Amino acid sequence: MGAGGVRPGRAPGTGAAVRGRRGQRVVVEYEGAYHFDDLQIARDDERYRRLAAAGWRVVRLAAHDLRDMDAVVARIRAALLG
Repeated sequence: MGAGGVRPGRAPGTGAAVRGRRGQRVVVEYEGAYHFDDLQIARDDERYRRLAAAGWRVVRLAAHDLRDMDAVVARIRAALLG
């Protein structure tokens, strides 16, 4: 196991790991209404803390973000290049 109890190559609490060609680790998550419940917010915050500790960058998206796909692509690109 790696940092934060994470198996290498897998993002904790997610279904998939995304690695860029230079080894970047980026997770893109869509957060629907369910994610704005107080208990779920706390769970999500903990999951994001574990991801960051394991070297992952997280791009969090909600419905309003999807109105501007150019901005979404720019955020993902920035995470990959960051």
